[in-house]
Parts: sequence; structure tokens; C-alpha cells
Amino acid sequence: MILQKLKTFFESKLSVAILFALFFVFNILDLFYINLILASLFILFTFVFCDDVTNFFAPILVISFLIKPVGFKEYYLWYFICALVVLIAFVAFIIKRIIKKDCSIKKGKMFWPLMICFFAFLIGGIIGHFKAINSLYVLGICFVLYVCYFIAVNFCKNLKDKMFFILLLSGILICLCFMVSCIKTGDFISAVLFRYVTVVGAQNINVASLFILLGMVASFYMAEKFKKFDYLFYALAVVICASVVTTFCRGSIFIAIIAFLTLTIILFIKSKHKWQLGIITIAVVAILGISILAGNNLINGVIDTLITKIKTGSDGREELWPWCFNKFKQNWAFGIGFISEEPVPTVASNMVLAHNTILQWLTSLGVFGSLLISVFYYGKYKQLFKGVNKNRFFVVFLILVIAVSGVFDQAAAMDVFTSIVVLIMLATVEEENQQPSVAEKIDAVDRDLESELKIVDAEETKNDATEKKETNINLNEA
Repeated sequence: MILQKLKTFFESKLSVAILFALFFVFNILDLFYINLILASLFILFTFVFCDDVTNFFAPILVISFLIKPVGFKEYYLWYFICALVVLIAFVAFIIKRIIKKDCSIKKGKMFWPLMICFFAFLIGGIIGHFKAINSLYVLGICFVLYVCYFIAVNFCKNLKDKMFFILLLSGILICLCFMVSCIKTGDFISAVLFRYVTVVGAQNINVASLFILLGMVASFYMAEKFKKFDYLFYALAVVICASVVTTFCRGSIFIAIIAFLTLTIILFIKSKHKWQLGIITIAVVAILGISILAGNNLINGVIDTLITKIKTGSDGREELWPWCFNKFKQNWAFGIGFISEEPVPTVASNMVLAHNTILQWLTSLGVFGSLLISVFYYGKYKQLFKGVNKNRFFVVFLILVIAVSGVFDQAAAMDVFTSIVVLIMLATVEEENQQPSVAEKIDAVDRDLESELKIVDAEETKNDATEKKETNINLNEA
């Protein structure tokens, strides 16, 4: 009984909500190692007690926003121990499921495209820029990506609904952590307007901004799913969209505004609560207008800062992009890999972050690697758009949002956690394809009815024969 209750709890959305609430509390207190332990224990218990391990992805996707940056070497032991606990729990879970033989293990439709993609990663910079330690790092990233995809296609149920719920809570959590960091500077308004906070946990503000944006898309998904409360989720989406603006990541802001307007129009068309949606929209516009006219420091400051930032142009890309292109021309065959031997312009480390997906692959992988990785993209979009229907709209929309962000940012190509989100969303398509269509369900019902009718007919025939036989016997006796 206790084990069943634990299983039900750790498979529930409530457990994720409680976990994220604890994450936020300990983040305020700067107890990052407690969050690390909590994440590890949550994953451990999920693997021990659960059959559906979708909630495994909840701490995985947000943990990088809750820990210290990689440069803090004194915390490496914490990272190693927690990673080891997660790895042991995963291996034990796989062994248990194989021994029980209660599921068929699938490698997934994206297996071969991923293997080709990983091979492209490994040959990046192989001529003239090869370093064993860098290859081991890349191999580790590839392992993590495939493990997450493997778990998604084999051991998760109702994956799409749960993932959008996790993304919504992730966006809210990251937004709150960003706001808390601004408050801790002692001057919240200045911290926002002058970008005192450029990292959230170990993640760059651009990646944080993208995840908040994904939370906004997830809020619209919830509005579509829970139509009775769609106006409440719309109000939440407004708040999340506004928080994207406060990060001053221009690419994310542009995409957020386009996505918000698009999804708002669709929601207004389909919703039965047009009055409520209209009132919320009018209230938001009125508050903005009054704040601007009243000279509100924060609102006016955000607008002025945003205009100034737009006028600054490419924000360092005018230096970064030519550097990347020159490196590609000098190493056109296999690129220079993901770690440069010299400083990368406008980037704090030697990691090659081209802030453009196509330029990233050309610089890091060269022509041959880019051709190989195009196979992955072909498989990705073939899987995504094959048999596309209205039920897949938000999955397609979310993946396209990430892809478009790759025009001016690095997260779509180089952030591990963003890649995990994409692979999980592709796994939701596989889960959807495994479920019978409406027509197939009707056919199945018809077959069941036919079988039941045949059984009834057979029983009636048998009864008739029995009655006839008994009648004959009675006549003979008479």
C-alpha cells in the first residue's frame, strides 16, 4: 500500500509542483547544494518507485538554472556525486525493467539520425584541432542526449501533457529566480534596466529567456487543454511574456511577441470566454498606458532601454560572425570543433558559440560534419510533420520557436537542455503515432460488437437445438 502511494505521488504533477516550490525556496537562500541533492533524490525515487518516469525530466531541465557556474571548481565533487547517483538509479531501473520483461524496449525513430548527428559532433575539428579531452566531453553530451530520448520513447506515458506542464512550471521558476537575483542586488529597477544579472544559476540570460518563452507557449497549451479556465492561463501567459521583455534578449523578445500575438488570436477564435479574454487584454493595455503617462520608472525605463538596445545593432555579432566565418574558411572540411584554441570574440570562454545555428555547424563541424548533421534535421522534421494534425500543433509550434531562436542565439544548437526539450517533443510524436486513431478505435468497437453478436447467435442456436432435442425426447416418451 505504501509503495503504491509513493508510486502514485512521484508519477503525479503534484510532486513536480512541490519539488519546484522547494527549488525556489532554497534558491532564495542560496543553498544550491540542497537543490542538487533534492534533484538527485527526486530522480532516484522516480526510478525506484515509478513505471512512468516522465517526471524525471522536471529536475533535469531546470537544474542548470539552480546551480553555480562551471567555473566554481570547489563544487565539482557535489556535481560528480549527484551525477553518479542518477546514473546508478537509471542503470538499476533499466535492469529491473528488462528482468521483469514488462515492456518492449525501442531504440526510437530518431535513433539513426541521432547516431549520425553524434558522429558529426565527434569528427568536428578532427584534423588540426583534435583533443581527446574535448572528444570525451562531446561523447558524454551525446550519451546524455540519447539517454533522455531513450527514456522518453520507452518509459513515459501521457508525455505531451506532462511535458507542457513541466515547461510551464520551469518557465515560472526560472522567471522567479531571475527576479530574485535582481532583488538581491539591492536595486531591483536598476538591476533590470542595466542588466546587472546576466546569468541565472549556471545559465546565460539568453537561455533563461528562451526557457521562460517556452513557458509562455506552455501556458497557451494549458488554455487549450483546460478550456474552462483558458482566460486564467491567458493572463498567466501575459505575465510570462512581460517577464521575457525584462531580460532584454532581443531575439527572445521578438519571438515572444510574435508567438504571443499568434496564439492569442487563435485562443480568441476558439474560446467561449471572449468577454473575459477581452477584459484582461483591455486591463493590460490600460495599465501600460496609465503607467507610461504617469511616468512609472520601471515601465518607461524598460521601454527606453529596449529602444536603446535595438539601436545598438548586432550586439557583438558584427565581430563574432566574421571570426566564425574566417575559421570556417581556414578549416572548411571538418571545422575547428566546439572548443577554440584562442579566445572567441564576445564570448566569455573558449567555447565556440556562433549565435547562429548554420554558422555554428559550419564553424565547428565544417562541410562534412554539416552534411552529416543535415541528415538529423531531415529525420527531425520528417518525424515532426509526418501525419501532422491539430493535436500536434503546440508540439510543432514549440520546436519551431526553438529553431527560429537559433537565427540569433546559441541555445538551439549548443545548449544541452534545449536539445533535450526538442528530443522529448519528438518522442511525444512517436507516442501519438502509437495510439490508435479515431477510425481505428471505431473499427475495434465494431469488431468487438460483431464478436459479441456471433457469440449471442451461437448461444441462441445452441439453446434452440437443446430445446428441440428435449421436445423430441418428450414426444418419444409420450
